[in-house]
Amino acid sequence: MSGDTEPISSLPVASVEEMAYGANIGDKTWAFSLTTPRGLVKLAAMDEEERESWVSTLRALVPKAKVEIAKEMLLRKAKRKANLELAQQQIKESIESILRDSKRVGVLGGFKSYADALAENFQGLLRAIDLVSAMGLHSARQCAYTISSIVDAANSAAAICTNRAIQDEIVIRTRDIAVDTANLLGHATTAAHDKVAQTKMYEVVEDIQEQVKELLEILSASGTLQQEMDEAKSSIEMALENSFAGAPEEIVESEVEKTIAELGDRAKVLSTTIRNIANNACVTPEQVGQFSQEAAQLMCELLEGTSLVAYQSGIDVNDPEYLAGTSDINPRKKQQIEGLLAAAKGFAAATTNMIDLLKQIPRQEDDENLQFRLSMATRSADNALNAFNCATMSVDTSLSTYGSAGQASYGSVSYAEDYVDGETELLASLDAIQATVAKFSVVDITTTNPDLTRAVQGVDYAVTGIASGGEVTLLDAAKAMCGTAATFMGNAANAQKAIKALDPDVYRKDPEWASGVVAAAQSVADTTNQMYEVAVSPTSDVQDIVAASRCVNEATARLVGFTRVKGDSSSAEQQAVEESAREMGKAANFVVEIAKRAQDAADAEKHAGDDQDMHNLRKGTTTQQIQKEFAAQAEIAKLEAELEAARQYYFKLRRAIHGGGP
Repeated sequence: MSGDTEPISSLPVASVEEMAYGANIGDKTWAFSLTTPRGLVKLAAMDEEERESWVSTLRALVPKAKVEIAKEMLLRKAKRKANLELAQQQIKESIESILRDSKRVGVLGGFKSYADALAENFQGLLRAIDLVSAMGLHSARQCAYTISSIVDAANSAAAICTNRAIQDEIVIRTRDIAVDTANLLGHATTAAHDKVAQTKMYEVVEDIQEQVKELLEILSASGTLQQEMDEAKSSIEMALENSFAGAPEEIVESEVEKTIAELGDRAKVLSTTIRNIANNACVTPEQVGQFSQEAAQLMCELLEGTSLVAYQSGIDVNDPEYLAGTSDINPRKKQQIEGLLAAAKGFAAATTNMIDLLKQIPRQEDDENLQFRLSMATRSADNALNAFNCATMSVDTSLSTYGSAGQASYGSVSYAEDYVDGETELLASLDAIQATVAKFSVVDITTTNPDLTRAVQGVDYAVTGIASGGEVTLLDAAKAMCGTAATFMGNAANAQKAIKALDPDVYRKDPEWASGVVAAAQSVADTTNQMYEVAVSPTSDVQDIVAASRCVNEATARLVGFTRVKGDSSSAEQQAVEESAREMGKAANFVVEIAKRAQDAADAEKHAGDDQDMHNLRKGTTTQQIQKEFAAQAEIAKLEAELEAARQYYFKLRRAIHGGGP
């Protein structure tokens, strides 16, 4: 027998012959050895016959064992191969699933994309509950998976939605549908042998289908509206980005006036659109998408026209020389165009804010709060439009693109002898303003309009000359603003003194700028005196004071703009001008707030009996109610027409005064 140990299954039949016959095991004479997986086993028989019987039996068993073991090994090998292939297939499928999910990660285009994804999941739920009623509990796991997907999609849609009412609809209805689906599976558990449970199961199916149908209609309508408003807002943002992406193919400098006139026409249409939004958005919420797109289209045309005016005026914001401040553009022209561009961007921002608010209107129930917020948004947009119109009208088309400042860099220049001294003129304007402020001290309040001397509770504005929080009259607010104007003019005169110290010939080198400084300073003095006259006139009302304060503030802004052209922004004098200009803005806002409170108090006294009149009208006939409503609508239309006419006259007036033809 070989010395190596081998299992019996591996021995050929002939190996049995190699067993050691006659091995001595104790006192046994008939013995043989057998190699097994556990080692060498020595066997002994009582006689030769028994030994031969064992050998014969083993000789018969070995081939069968080898066959069975071979089969077992082949089976195990096949199983290992099948398990390996299954594992590889699962890994492959997992990789594909992970890659698919990785491609789905990202911010979708807007609420509509999320709403469509949620609607698709609800469609899957409808198919799943149909299977529950047809196949019983076999589709329970599919319902659970579908509800899980719906909850994830609903959370995403609600998070991206800015309309609180639609958010509540999505969240509450989704929660109710999920609970009803759980109840459906509960009834399906016993529906096979319980008629009552079967009836309730079908009722729950119908209820889920009805709720899903209603929610799908909400998602479809709101998604379309939100998409229209998202596209409108996106178009404005794209127009802002592309305003100076490239110069027009053909630029005709002589057509600036024509382009500005076209901008005025667009502004008129936009004003009508904004007014239409303010009046009708809450009444017809299903049209807010259309309103937004109309406003966005006009806004894009306005931005395009504004950039065209800039190019026609020789200003290219992408020009390195312009960015470095080394271009030879007339400073006054540059200031006017930059003001126009800034006003256009401000109007675009106000329009996008208005569109954001319009998104909150559909299905909203808090009408009063929403209408107030909408009126504030449209008023802000309208004010921005007015500022844009003012900037448009202030563009002096008669100015050449390259003024005396630009020409001075080429060779020697002879300056004109008849020039104005800005510092001297500003000091004269300061004396006039101080004289105006002094006149407030001798006003006889008995001869003024009582509404202007009505004491109202003040506001927490840090305005010079006014105690914070105390009772204030409009006359006090007007006096404080005129005092602030005197401080501002003193700082402006100091700034001119600093500019003159840096370049004594600054007024002779740039007479157009010097004339602009003087005209702006005189305008501040004149508007300040005008405010005094309005405040003490017995025929003036609250709105006259507000208008006068705005005139002073606009004149102040013009003088600040002219000072910035030559002033050093880091100098103490220029910073003082900027700070006093901000104080003028605060004073103007203070006047407006006090005027509003005074007007509210006057209206409260005047209309003390309105509540009773409304109560009586509510009990009146339908004919009386219709007549009253018609009269109110007619009054609104009349006032709107008067407002538009006054606005157009104001634009023409500003153009005639501050530059350009009517």
